[in-house]
Amino acid sequence: HWRLAGDGGRYRDALFGAARAAMSGGDMRGARDQFRELMRLLESRGERGHIWGETMLSLGSLSWRFGEFGLAEDTYRSACESGELSGTELARAHRGLAHLIFMLGRYAEAVHHYREALQCSTETRDPSGVAKALVGLSRVHTRQGDPGAGSSVRSRLEAMLPELDPEIAGRVLLHLAEAAQRVGDMPMRRAHLDSARARFEEGDDRQGLSDTMLEIAGVIMLPAENWPDRMAESGRILREALEIKRSLGDRHGTAEIFRYLGHLEQQLGDLEASEQYLFQSLRTHEALGAPFHIGAVHNALGITKMWMAQHVEAERHFVEAERLFDSVGDALAVSHACLLYTSD
Repeated sequence: HWRLAGDGGRYRDALFGAARAAMSGGDMRGARDQFRELMRLLESRGERGHIWGETMLSLGSLSWRFGEFGLAEDTYRSACESGELSGTELARAHRGLAHLIFMLGRYAEAVHHYREALQCSTETRDPSGVAKALVGLSRVHTRQGDPGAGSSVRSRLEAMLPELDPEIAGRVLLHLAEAAQRVGDMPMRRAHLDSARARFEEGDDRQGLSDTMLEIAGVIMLPAENWPDRMAESGRILREALEIKRSLGDRHGTAEIFRYLGHLEQQLGDLEASEQYLFQSLRTHEALGAPFHIGAVHNALGITKMWMAQHVEAERHFVEAERLFDSVGDALAVSHACLLYTSD
């Protein structure tokens, strides 16, 4: 209506409201289309300010969600370097960029942007922003095998839990579960995951909930979880999480669930099904370009091929996994791939 009436200001405001409503309502494709249209309008009017900043951050997040990593990086970087953002918005831009390049294995650059985000959130006294930046820094320390630095950050995060909103507390707990897994403390991992799931359900955060369901399914598959029908329960949880990921348009999350389903079929002895799921995961992760996750799928394929007595193929996958883990400096994952390879 306002566009046809030639009232650009009211059209801008209406489009911004519609785009945000679509995003909060889970219509990610609709939100992306509307934010793109809004950005074209803002550029044609030469406008900057709050709406421009929110649009850039939303487009960065949506591009990442749909696997457009190059576009997401360009968008976040432009927002960081624009000089138009400050405070909470600038923290979000640095944090979004840091999360993305962390996943792409560029740890030193990720640390720089996490620290910038931490400084902005500290200055604005934003505990949620501080917690998110600290989780990012702790994940880098965890991946790089720096237990001292990582432990210090995690202690700070644990102390912050009572003051955080449910969704943010869930993210902190999900990371603490990852850190517990890295040091082999599986009971603590499960405790953190159960707490994270409760927080995400309380906050109605479907993205966080599906991430947590994925990890809980992985725990249930562990040999220590020796109870009847645990594999069936794990499969049920994974397929429920898969439906959520698909509804959110989360390609990365969908690829990870295929990897876990491949592992589930390994445990059930259906190696052909395992191979099919893992190749689905590999194709998507290779399209997205995240080296650690590509390496994790190659590692899983190596195990499946080993159990199929296809030793040459198994070796090829283990060597590729080792190369990719080494490229992102993950010594623990490298040693895991090497152990599996040499155990044959």
